[in-house]
Amino acid sequence: MEVRWIRTGLVTGNPGQVNWINQLAANGITADTVMGFPGQLAGTPEELVALVATKLRGSVSMMEGANEWDYNWVTQLRRHQTRLYHAAKATPATKAIPVVGP
Repeated sequence: MEVRWIRTGLVTGNPGQVNWINQLAANGITADTVMGFPGQLAGTPEELVALVATKLRGSVSMMEGANEWDYNWVTQLRRHQTRLYHAAKATPATKAIPVVGP
């Protein structure tokens, strides 16, 4: 079995996670990063995109928006996904990385 990518929730302020993702990438395994959930302390979409652009260049194969997490998710998710997409496409280091979502 050959592992090509993993899926993980990305958070700001966790250098151990950054090192782990970069170590995987050094071994040919990239990350599909779930880019936070509205209302969580993982970081804003803009902060998470900046983290990918500065400390995870070449280690992330796609950035994934949040999925359904509560009963009132539609409006919050739409705002979150829009912010994530615009931040990713406005940042030269991340504009070629696919932004996927629900």
